[in-house]
Amino acid sequence: MRSLLVMLDGIDEAANLKQLVENYVTKTLVPLGMPLLVTSRPEGTRKPLYARDFVIMNLQPLSSEQQHCIVQKQLQGSQFFEHLMAYSTSRAQDNHLNVKVPNDVGNDHRKYLIDALQGARLIDGDVEAELEKRMDTFDFIRRVPVLLSVLVCALSQSAVALPVDIFDLYKMGIQATLARYCSDNAGVELAKEMLTAIAVSNHLAKRRTFQLDDIRRALGEKSILMTTWRNCLEKGEIPLIKILTLGEVSGEFQFSHLSFQESLFGQALKQGQSPSFWSTDDLVCEHLNDAFYRNALTIGRGHLGQALAQLRSTWNFNRLPRLTHLGREGLWNLLSGAKHLQELDLSNLKTAGSDELIRAVEVLSIHGLPALKKLVLRWCYFPAEASAALGTLLACCPILVHLDLECNPAIFGAPEVVVNLHKAIGNNGLQSLEQLSLRWCHVAKTAGPALSALLSGCPRLTEVDVLGSRSLCHDDLVAALPPTALLRGMGRRRPGATS
Repeated sequence: MRSLLVMLDGIDEAANLKQLVENYVTKTLVPLGMPLLVTSRPEGTRKPLYARDFVIMNLQPLSSEQQHCIVQKQLQGSQFFEHLMAYSTSRAQDNHLNVKVPNDVGNDHRKYLIDALQGARLIDGDVEAELEKRMDTFDFIRRVPVLLSVLVCALSQSAVALPVDIFDLYKMGIQATLARYCSDNAGVELAKEMLTAIAVSNHLAKRRTFQLDDIRRALGEKSILMTTWRNCLEKGEIPLIKILTLGEVSGEFQFSHLSFQESLFGQALKQGQSPSFWSTDDLVCEHLNDAFYRNALTIGRGHLGQALAQLRSTWNFNRLPRLTHLGREGLWNLLSGAKHLQELDLSNLKTAGSDELIRAVEVLSIHGLPALKKLVLRWCYFPAEASAALGTLLACCPILVHLDLECNPAIFGAPEVVVNLHKAIGNNGLQSLEQLSLRWCHVAKTAGPALSALLSGCPRLTEVDVLGSRSLCHDDLVAALPPTALLRGMGRRRPGATS
């Protein structure tokens, strides 16, 4: 038996049996000396169980040759994909050489793609910018086998397909799969409604595998969906779903890949279904910290936040338990695209250094927070290195009225740090800002002139609180403020200011 290599692929997909399988592997097979290969999503296992006896490795992205091989086998040659790959490679070379203008070869592929996408009515307006946005998505897709297979599925039904983002990719792939399975558009829509109902029921219950009773509960209110399910069973094939076991009165099933269930769940949330999933901030925090929902939030980046903001325009994440690293990752995905969000409280949010905030701002800056009026960042203790990222975040909030930075002393501890914050905000400053709290930020005396310069870019300020910054020069700050603004926390009130 020791000459046999046992491979357990996708141990995270074992659902309610996952812990039993992991215990059997680590406590029974390993002591027997059995050679083992176990694969899983990173968040799908209990890593300490494997730390002593296993070598833990991450999969490398597919090479260009491997990507070509996969697609050629499945599409039997696709001119559109050939141009996609060629232009993607050309862009990577230009980026490596820091070249902003595409080379001649890259131009040829770019023109072909623009013509093809316009012909398919997938892009309009600023076609150059739209193509580059979609190419950024493709550059990510091509490195991940699962995502590449979904794109191949979409291209199998349409000669031209290039998604805007991963959410769009899954919509295309699911639509193409159902189009192959169903005879008409009505059948496609009915099948999608059936699959969505099952996916939502599963994901709310955190199920990977499901039984016939689960399906009856998910579809029971609509007899036509239950009829559609039975018709699929009679054919012996259900689109996007594996039949694990099937008896006369029982059966076990799962989506062919968990990401299809996650995508359908996300699409349902975007359409306003299952509002109870995130009806309170406490529930949202709980789900953000739950590894089961991680990929659904990742797929839904740029979409789910907008759905939640339309449901509730005020979010407060100053909750216990605090958001973990996993929870904060989900939060950044949720904030991306939250265009209707008006008030956000992130007090006590502790990031893992400046790099995390920089990555978060990269995600948020794509869509910005155009409706945000109130931002509370009390007691976050951002490091000095994060000042530029914080400034970029503030620049993404063009109508911000109230900003609370209480207890972030490192951001104001040195003049160069405040200068970096100011530069990142930009020359336009914070034009709508009316209330600013810098309580207990302990602004250094040497940072006073830089702070005054920052405040001079906020022409609508009515109140600034600098309680705890005893070394600041009162008159310098007053000179930077609008005539009627109130300066709190320094023990003196300027003439003409209202309380």
